Amino acid sequence: MYSVQQPLVLFPQEASLVYAGRISDASGLFAELTYEQTEGGVGIETVDLRYIIYSDGDLLDPNGRRADLHLGMTFNNGPTSADVWATGGSSVGAASAFGVPNFPVASQLAKPRSPLLYDLAEKSAAVGVYAFLRDALYMELAGYVAAQPGVERISSDPVTLTSSGGVIDYVAPYWRFAYERNWDHDRRSLMVGTTGMFSKFTQPGAATRLPAASYLDVGLDAQYQMIEPSHILTLHGSWMHEQAWNTTALVGTEISNARDRLDRLSLGARYFYDRTYGALVNYVDVSGTNDVLANCGTLPACNGSPAARWLTFEAYWMARLNVQLFVHYDAFVTLDSASNAFAALPRPKVSDNDLFLAGIWLAF
Repeated sequence: MYSVQQPLVLFPQEASLVYAGRISDASGLFAELTYEQTEGGVGIETVDLRYIIYSDGDLLDPNGRRADLHLGMTFNNGPTSADVWATGGSSVGAASAFGVPNFPVASQLAKPRSPLLYDLAEKSAAVGVYAFLRDALYMELAGYVAAQPGVERISSDPVTLTSSGGVIDYVAPYWRFAYERNWDHDRRSLMVGTTGMFSKFTQPGAATRLPAASYLDVGLDAQYQMIEPSHILTLHGSWMHEQAWNTTALVGTEISNARDRLDRLSLGARYFYDRTYGALVNYVDVSGTNDVLANCGTLPACNGSPAARWLTFEAYWMARLNVQLFVHYDAFVTLDSASNAFAALPRPKVSDNDLFLAGIWLAF
């Protein structure tokens, strides 16, 4: 038999309790507690606790210019959680913690591959230090560990999740550097930056803590923003490159190659008129090494390609300051291997994975 995706109504799909603000003169917190209808429960999502070590906005350099320096610590539960730029792109598959669109789709059927750095949100914990110099240069260094050591990691990335699971081995160092320039009385800004992490994964229950695989994620991103009284335009882009080195114990049994590559490119634009009406378009392209064992499962005639391409469209209406109505559509162009939810059917169609979502966002 041949079937296609049927309409699905979820109400409410998601409800979150969010706190973002000051705890004391030197500390602040962003924390999100979310109920998801598809999961049938409540869980802690993004958490970022900040502590200011030093901040001096009145210090002058020898040329008489302000040499603002903000130095602090961050305690968070996933790479990019502490980031202040939303350049990660469409959230189909894992993306940066504050990427676009803002509405995660729990009912998404397609499962495109995603770099490991994007896939550790809410599955890891870190202590890091950050600095913001002269309102221009941002630097962050952190070390991530498994949020629950010894517990299997839930992953959309087959390479990082073997039959016995996988957790971060010891500490995964993470970095974030970005330079932002503002001009025209801060109505224009341009940011360029880099993000990266090196990690090793081990098998729970193994006699010794030997790494099952090593990963190096290196990314570049940029964002341009124009803020006018009636017009707000944001252009953003990111590229993440991942190299995976697999141990000989996995090659030939669960993974085909000793070395795998994955690349994720995201380009998008968002526009708001009169701070009331808005629209977004975002394009994502995923490519990498063909790996039949890691990507195909039991699918016949599968070449193991992780390739995926899709467009995300959104439209918004701010009915009130705390009420936003939106429509969302994901249009898939390419979905190779098991990332296509209908790949096991006799005549699988990529477009069957397309998703239309309409909803309302409320803030209190």
